[in-house]
Amino acid sequence: GASACHGPGRGRRGTPTMSPSAARGTAPGGAVLFVAALLLQAACLGAAARPPASGRSPPGLRERTPPFAAAALWAAELVPRACDVCEKQGDKIACDVDQCEWRKVPATWRYAWNNLRLAVERAEGRHRGPLGAEVHEQLATLHGFIDQLGDDLGLWFSNWMRASTAVREMVDFLQPWLAPEAYVPGPPLLVPAGNHGLRFPTRGRSVQVPVDGDPGARVTLSNGVEMPLLGLGVADLPADSGEAYQSVRWALELGYRHIDTAHIYRNEHEVGRALRDSGVPRDQVFVVTKLSDQDEYLEGARPRFMLQLEALGVDYVDVYMLHSPGRGPESRKAAWRDLEALHEEGFIRALGVSSFSIAQLEELFD
Repeated sequence: GASACHGPGRGRRGTPTMSPSAARGTAPGGAVLFVAALLLQAACLGAAARPPASGRSPPGLRERTPPFAAAALWAAELVPRACDVCEKQGDKIACDVDQCEWRKVPATWRYAWNNLRLAVERAEGRHRGPLGAEVHEQLATLHGFIDQLGDDLGLWFSNWMRASTAVREMVDFLQPWLAPEAYVPGPPLLVPAGNHGLRFPTRGRSVQVPVDGDPGARVTLSNGVEMPLLGLGVADLPADSGEAYQSVRWALELGYRHIDTAHIYRNEHEVGRALRDSGVPRDQVFVVTKLSDQDEYLEGARPRFMLQLEALGVDYVDVYMLHSPGRGPESRKAAWRDLEALHEEGFIRALGVSSFSIAQLEELFD
């Protein structure tokens, strides 16, 4: 079967295939907050490792038990059941409920099933045994089918409705088995205790990426500012529902010290409120925001920036970025000059850009 550590959206030779027409009916009928991506990757790399009989971890390794079962259930619940019966109307995808955002469905299901396969494969033997060979085979087949769809929205829409019933029924069937009060994990995974050095794509610089989700790891930017490597991005977290506020509060409680927002996210005021209510001193949180409105590049970045400071309730930001290359060279350079002035005045500790090509960067600094 397909390896549960096989990343989402990456096809490979030997992955079991299932035709969309055969997908329906293959699952048994009727019957926290996140796993850090780096931890999951490390778990996959060390998935075959077992703690030694002595109970001690070998030098340079740590024991970790990732919450695969909890992550699988959490992600599956994020997709409304009405998303399983969407239909195409012209160039748009229509579903039975307004809250079904189809563009998010593929990534959410892939995340859920990656964790589901890992939860089954890494369960304690006596807990896994009663599932039987048939369930394991169906899991592998459905996971292989999801893997083949990758992240192509067109492929998902063309094929998913034929497989959605089988996928949903399998999750429902396994829900009692995955529940926190029932699930029994197997031996902990052994993951490297040290950090891995990764090269930047340019200039040959490198950073140490934490393999155990350590939010305290930092990298030094070119001007000497230290930036925490792991952070929370709040795009798509609405302000009016309280999601943005609560997510930032939880992240800070867990030890995260890097929060990334932007004007276009429309939640800067909730990020600021969470920062204040957290009790974490301002100088211990790395705050990033961005200039998003391309019309304001030429009109002047300063007025928007000052409004963002007010919304966040801070005196400065750690990084301020151009959210896009804008409408052309003149607008980019005009906005960048404003950012440089704000940096010189102490309102911004470091400047950045987003979605720039190498040519656009060279043009900006020419």
